[in-house]
Amino acid sequence: MESALSGSLARLDDLLLGPLQLEGRLLVVPTPTLSALPWGMAPSRRGRPTTIAPSLTSWGRGETTVAGPRVRVLTGPGLPLGEARSRP
Repeated sequence: MESALSGSLARLDDLLLGPLQLEGRLLVVPTPTLSALPWGMAPSRRGRPTTIAPSLTSWGRGETTVAGPRVRVLTGPGLPLGEARSRP
């Protein structure tokens, strides 16, 4: 079972996180379907702070300061206004 989990996490990492080449802290605001994924257990996230929040509003209510933040926004099929807001 552990090898199946490791394989699935590696695949998740390759498909979703790998192309982003993320370093350092990560804030994930997933869709309800993706909220149960163990984002912090992905191979590229090991040893790196990974926060999961139900919304940016709920995360922003905390007194958190991020020095020099870099923002990346992902969109995909079935997300409201995803195509309307995406830019090349």
